[in-house]
Amino acid sequence: SNGRVMCQAAAAGLGVARLADVYTDALIKRGELTEMLSGWKQTTPLWLVSPPTRHQLHRVRELMNYLTANFKTRYEAVLG
Repeated sequence: SNGRVMCQAAAAGLGVARLADVYTDALIKRGELTEMLSGWKQTTPLWLVSPPTRHQLHRVRELMNYLTANFKTRYEAVLG
């Protein structure tokens, strides 16, 4: 259940793993890991769950607004 450990195991030749690109992109670029099924991609939506607006703290609303506006860009920047 740990993506980093699974990625290390796959890079060591211990098997095949289905992992998020945040774990694998650097290793693939360095040639330490081989991508299989390169034409197949799956996206995972990000869900924010909170109490109804009337019970919501201002800081929670601000965090939700920030994540909604910036998560995709920041995530893509991490991938390089």
